[in-house]
Amino acid sequence: MSHPVRATTERVSLLGPKSTLRGDFATTEQLVILGQLDGGRVQAPDITIGPAARVTAQIHAQTIRIEGALSGDVYAAVSVVIHSSATVHGNIHSPQVTIQEGALVNGEVSRDATPVATGHDELPNLPLPAARSVA
Repeated sequence: MSHPVRATTERVSLLGPKSTLRGDFATTEQLVILGQLDGGRVQAPDITIGPAARVTAQIHAQTIRIEGALSGDVYAAVSVVIHSSATVHGNIHSPQVTIQEGALVNGEVSRDATPVATGHDELPNLPLPAARSVA
């Protein structure tokens, strides 16, 4: 399945490799996690968990790519790709799942992705009391 080339103006939220975030996180931008995230729920349109990342949370997105360690359930409306370097301890819910040889998955795989919040209208359901807007 090929994806169209995305414009270079696309916005990305990045949690750097030396960063640690505790708590829930939601964004309308693509999310790339390279550091450590410990929370209850993480939500974005597209999420990438980098090879050195350590995440403990439920993950909700359209598409999810996992290269590092994840402890928590995964809910993807479109697809999940679990790379050979990944370790996943949790259930995976998505209509399309790719697990590369060498990946460790400890959980069930289901084609049902019902708990996924997929549209921008649904993002406010996740309260972020510490969030602030910068004009």
